[in-house]
Amino acid sequence: AVRFLGNRESNDLVWRDVRIACGGRRTLAFRCASPEARHFFVQIDGGEKVRLEVPATNGAFAEVSAAFDFTPGVHAVRVSNAAGWAPDIDGMIIR
Repeated sequence: AVRFLGNRESNDLVWRDVRIACGGRRTLAFRCASPEARHFFVQIDGGEKVRLEVPATNGAFAEVSAAFDFTPGVHAVRVSNAAGWAPDIDGMIIR
């Protein structure tokens, strides 16, 4: 898992070269763990930030998700939280 993300704008995680073959609405699911309730923001190609809430998970990984509209092609998915610590992130799944 990626740990210690956030607490400033530049301490982020970016998946580059996320390839979407067919455009349309896709759900991005993130596997997260956190000792207390935390949140993070997801941006696609530098667009609008979408806030995702993660409850306290007591060391286990839980899944949080949000839907985004994609065009066919290559995209960048950015995770950040400038105002506080983000949860630990184990991975991203595109559905």
